[in-house]
Amino acid sequence: MSSPSFDEWIESHCFTHSELEDYLLCPFRFYASTYLKVKPPQISGPELTPLEIGSILHAVLEGTFKKCLKKREELLPLLAHELKKVTAERTDLIPVLIEHQRIRMERALFHFFEKEIEEKKERPHSSLKPSYFEWRFESLSIPDGTNNPIKIKGRIDRIDIDPNRKRFLVIDYKTGSQKITGNQIRKGQSLQLPLYIMAVKQLLLPDHEPIGGLYYHLSDLTCDKGIVHADRLPENLEIHPRSSSLVPSAEWEALFKTANGNVVSIVQEIRREHFASKPEPCEPWCPYRDICLLRSHRGLR
Repeated sequence: MSSPSFDEWIESHCFTHSELEDYLLCPFRFYASTYLKVKPPQISGPELTPLEIGSILHAVLEGTFKKCLKKREELLPLLAHELKKVTAERTDLIPVLIEHQRIRMERALFHFFEKEIEEKKERPHSSLKPSYFEWRFESLSIPDGTNNPIKIKGRIDRIDIDPNRKRFLVIDYKTGSQKITGNQIRKGQSLQLPLYIMAVKQLLLPDHEPIGGLYYHLSDLTCDKGIVHADRLPENLEIHPRSSSLVPSAEWEALFKTANGNVVSIVQEIRREHFASKPEPCEPWCPYRDICLLRSHRGLR
């Protein structure tokens, strides 16, 4: 069976936020990973990769809320189950190193659990409740002036809801140390939270107002980076008044217009098959760096 032509592919493709952000980083990187589906070399090692650790922690946190766990020790069977799933086919792993990683994950999960319990004690009447976990969507529609609007798909780690005020807050768990600021989101450099908020509003909770979206960093248990409507800030969130994450009411709609405009601009460039490599210097961590250098050396533009 032959592969679809580019025109056929682009007409039916449903984008993710990471694909669009890849294009912003480097159009060739998007071309190689998303259209050509070139798999970067898998670097095996004696320990779990950051991606594998993130997958385990996300799954345990989902189970924590779904099962309404009351004691932190109840996390351990969930962690053991998810760890076994990931390590089952990794014959290259060294047990003593995996045990050290398990202890670090256990410690991070315990700290998260204890913070959640403490916040419930301090604010027992908080109306914002975790309600949806790992919610998937595949049909966020963004008009672009054509008969074929842009389709976006994704998976949201957690959605907290205030049923009294009919408001919602999007939460995305992060296991790395890098933090995305509100300014980056406002400039359209990071599209994840605006797209996730639009998806919830359009597809799940059309009669609710968005509070905003925040990144929950499991490394230091902070949850103050992202975008939050200044007039809808819940009492259980502590965000500095001068933080770029706090968006004034007058700027709220403009932020989403910027995100929409960037999505449309990116997809228009993709439809024109503009996949030039990003000029040097290139990020040394890019998984397609060697392919890109070879392509440039041969003059294949």
